[in-house]
Amino acid sequence: MKDFLRPAQKEIRALAPAITGINRRIFEKPELNFEEQFAAAHLCAALEAEGFKVRRGTGKLKTAFEAAWRGGRKGPTIAVLAEYDALPNIGHACGHSMIAAAAFGAATVLYVAVAFSINRIMAWVERATAVPGYMGGGK
Repeated sequence: MKDFLRPAQKEIRALAPAITGINRRIFEKPELNFEEQFAAAHLCAALEAEGFKVRRGTGKLKTAFEAAWRGGRKGPTIAVLAEYDALPNIGHACGHSMIAAAAFGAATVLYVAVAFSINRIMAWVERATAVPGYMGGGK
């Protein structure tokens, strides 16, 4: 088990500035439900930089996306959901900027930890799925 945790802990330390940066940038630019253009673009770029393949505009929503990393064979799917909309008059007091940053961190750390621990490439799919407009009813 310790061998499994080491790469995850190392990746968490390495990603800490990116995770806090994502939180800060999304927090500083609150966007209401279904208008999260900046947040969605920022998260997509960060996930792509970590090796995920990103599909934008999923579910017929312009601010929705799915980022995926696929293992070599068929297997289980792990999903990490990201919320990133703000509330009128109070911005990200709801904490969705932190949820988005944590989702980025969780997806990336899972990718690294699983790929390391099963260096035979495990059969699995990991998805970071966006939930735009969560506070306004979500889709």
